[in-house]
Amino acid sequence: METGVVRTVLTHVGLPLSDEQRRRLNERVGDLLDRAVLDALGLADPGWLANAPAQRLGAATLAEVSIGDLLGEARRRRPKETALAEVAISEYLLGLLGNIREGAAKTAAESGASYVELGDAIGMTRQGAKRRWPGLADVAAAARRHGRPVADRPAQRDVGRWKISRWEREIQYELTVAAWRVSDLRLALEPVPADAPLMASPAEKPGGEFDGDLQVVTAAYVSSGASPRDPETRAEVPTVVFELDYPSGTYYSDDDQEFEHRADGLTAGEVLAILSGLDGEMPVLVWVAEKPGGAGDGPTQIVYDAAMGAEWSPPGRGESEGEWVTAGWFGLQLEYPPGVYTRYENTHGEEDD
Repeated sequence: METGVVRTVLTHVGLPLSDEQRRRLNERVGDLLDRAVLDALGLADPGWLANAPAQRLGAATLAEVSIGDLLGEARRRRPKETALAEVAISEYLLGLLGNIREGAAKTAAESGASYVELGDAIGMTRQGAKRRWPGLADVAAAARRHGRPVADRPAQRDVGRWKISRWEREIQYELTVAAWRVSDLRLALEPVPADAPLMASPAEKPGGEFDGDLQVVTAAYVSSGASPRDPETRAEVPTVVFELDYPSGTYYSDDDQEFEHRADGLTAGEVLAILSGLDGEMPVLVWVAEKPGGAGDGPTQIVYDAAMGAEWSPPGRGESEGEWVTAGWFGLQLEYPPGVYTRYENTHGEEDD
């Protein structure tokens, strides 16, 4: 029977071994584990079996005695010591394999593996893999940036606070975020496969920690009236505009009627071609969709980071079902433009929706 170690290696690495090679490798691993027990007992030398009853080992000479024979005789002669040695070595191997597993998981994430793929490797769901290895999503995302450093998260600073009732107060805060321009997008897109779909992860609220629903980029063009005028000359500023829509899939209307939605997205190569020749300092704005089919009718946001995507939940699926897919899409990370925004808290300091 194949040992768990051999079976795991052959299953996940896919070594092209013949049946005979698999058998020999399996025997080798088994012998090494048995020898470790005998070494722990100080019984690796077969000389101690010189007085073993012939009916146990047959007519074999000591030179022909296998490690398995030695271990079997050790179990008969010193059952307690042998069992304790097996317990100690098993515990050591479990710790060793645990360290190997943790290091391998980190290496996999550094190579761009997602929680979906890590879960598949050990027979777990995405959620289970995320609980076992928290924090690896950031490692994997960094690996998919093609050498670019992780962008600074948007920062918030309270600039005013007013109590507007017994139960609620208004807080104004300044959002600071480095908005990407055309040159930043070109740098990020150049090493990306040309056929990679271009998607975007909108922000749910200014400076919020939670992203909105993943959307696809359906249009990209230059507009002269998309952004505020130049503060000095009041002239219109040419701006690259991305329009977003929800991915193709099954959705439900406000009256709970099911409908099919289709959105044809652009690829990284198509967008890079549109950016070719444009002024690198040209600003970039993104028009988010409020609902499926409402391309560009949501809030205006900016790009502040991007990376090759690893996993997402298509429409109609999600965390509860554990149905996540891994795909080679390139994702833009979005945020509201820099500026002053307002949030509301109740008088106990809890933020209201």
